[in-house]
Amino acid sequence: MTLPKSLLTCPLLSIGAMVFFSQIQANADLLVDQYPGGATGPGTTFAQEYTDVDPLFSSYIFDDFTVGAGGWNINQITAYGKDTAFLRNTGVNNSVVLALGATPEIASANRYAGSEVAGASYAGEADLVFTFATPLYLVPGTYWLAPFPVRDSNKSGWFFRQRVPVNGSEAYFQNPSGDLTNGDLNAVPFSSLGFVSQPVDLAFRIEGSAVPEPGSVGLLTSSGLILAAFAKRGFRKARKSN
Repeated sequence: MTLPKSLLTCPLLSIGAMVFFSQIQANADLLVDQYPGGATGPGTTFAQEYTDVDPLFSSYIFDDFTVGAGGWNINQITAYGKDTAFLRNTGVNNSVVLALGATPEIASANRYAGSEVAGASYAGEADLVFTFATPLYLVPGTYWLAPFPVRDSNKSGWFFRQRVPVNGSEAYFQNPSGDLTNGDLNAVPFSSLGFVSQPVDLAFRIEGSAVPEPGSVGLLTSSGLILAAFAKRGFRKARKSN
């Protein structure tokens, strides 16, 4: 059986096909790509939460990203960093945590568990990886992430790799004791502390899928119904001609 010519040349059907295939291609996206390769920043930034001393002395470094209309389903977040080579993969972490919230403030952020893995891109690389067996859905908006290991204070530290140019806002730093932030207990722009000569971003990737906007879903559904109707009519005509 051959499909009717009208089925192959219908403009609405062509639109439906384009929408359909564009949605298929969006199923495994690299949603944010701030990998450290290429134009890297001037260094790394300490990030660690302490367990054996006052947690207020912990250090958190945040960076932002924006979720588009329709929202995102996130499968994995990778934060690129460095660790003391002889400490990597030796069980020094009590846990590995991703803080994620609408503001760069550790107290109001949600926490997700991850792991530290040795990378292969450069000496001393140690990345923090957060994989979601059930995709993490985020509604449209701007979010701030801060990955860090939880360790005792005598076990060195993990350092989040910097990156330029800046996308969105520059990185923010929070030291709840205020000792490293000129007495400020809240998160502050990292460049304001004098540790870097320019605003920096942080090196991370977010993988997952962008959820289609409601209008796109409606068009896809309508196009699918049109396709089904034309296919059904063509099938009936083919049966009659036989």
